[in-house]
Amino acid sequence: MLNDLVVLVFLFMDRFIEILYERKEFIFQLVDDGLKKLGLGRYADRLSGTFSGGNKRKLSTAIALVGDPPLVFLDEPTSGMDVGARRFLWACILSVVREKEGNKGEGKGRSVVLTSHSMEECEALCSRLTIMVNGRFRCLGSVQHLKDKFGSGYTLIVHCKGEQGAESVAEQLSARLPPGAIIREAHHNRLRFQLPRGTCTASQGSDAQDESMTPIRLSAVFRAMEDAREEGLVEDYSIMQTTLEEVFIRFANEQKDANGVGEEEVIAQGKKSHRRTLIGSSACCYPRLSSVQSRRYKASISGGAV
Repeated sequence: MLNDLVVLVFLFMDRFIEILYERKEFIFQLVDDGLKKLGLGRYADRLSGTFSGGNKRKLSTAIALVGDPPLVFLDEPTSGMDVGARRFLWACILSVVREKEGNKGEGKGRSVVLTSHSMEECEALCSRLTIMVNGRFRCLGSVQHLKDKFGSGYTLIVHCKGEQGAESVAEQLSARLPPGAIIREAHHNRLRFQLPRGTCTASQGSDAQDESMTPIRLSAVFRAMEDAREEGLVEDYSIMQTTLEEVFIRFANEQKDANGVGEEEVIAQGKKSHRRTLIGSSACCYPRLSSVQSRRYKASISGGAV
């Protein structure tokens, strides 16, 4: 039945009873704005069942935004979308969060709670993020906070000069790098070092680190690597922080240790059931929802277009 409805009908339904007779002049403008925001204007008179998967996701998001609700729930809003459509929808979600009201520049932005399996999506959209394991919250904070607290530190990738052997360069670099740097891989002309969680920048200082670790300053690592490059030991190098994917894998491995389940099975389960939840604004205090709003949210949830 839902596949046989025209897009305009979808967007009318949610606000029809509430405002049609009281503010009829606004309803057409409201629907038109929703179509334009999500790029669905040219599909307004088409049946929703004829839509591609990406446009169905956009329509679901448009329905969730009808009426300017102060709190929006989005469940996997970009699942199955191509890269271009996914980034377009990300921009729409960010505009909703950051939206300003009128010329006064006052905050009108809404809070967005989003669940996603995409690490890229979490990093692009979220201001606060939580990882859930078996239905329980395991951590909550900004992306950078989670990387600092639960990550494994930094990874140093080194490409040696063609005439230099990886093992020989690894020994020399190990002597130059601060204590705590561990060689994880030496293959052909490529080396990979692990810098522990105690690694910090000069601005962070030692207060931001684990008390049980001696901080390694990145400035010392860069100094050692630049010296090695000037001496011809190193062709190039890069330093990167722990990714969100690595943070997730750490929680998955902890779950494996607790339940005695194989690693491959845990990670497979994690990709299906573990959710990262995005709170799209720093304000977490919401007024009590009115009965009309509550019914709307329940209807949206049951329709799968939250």
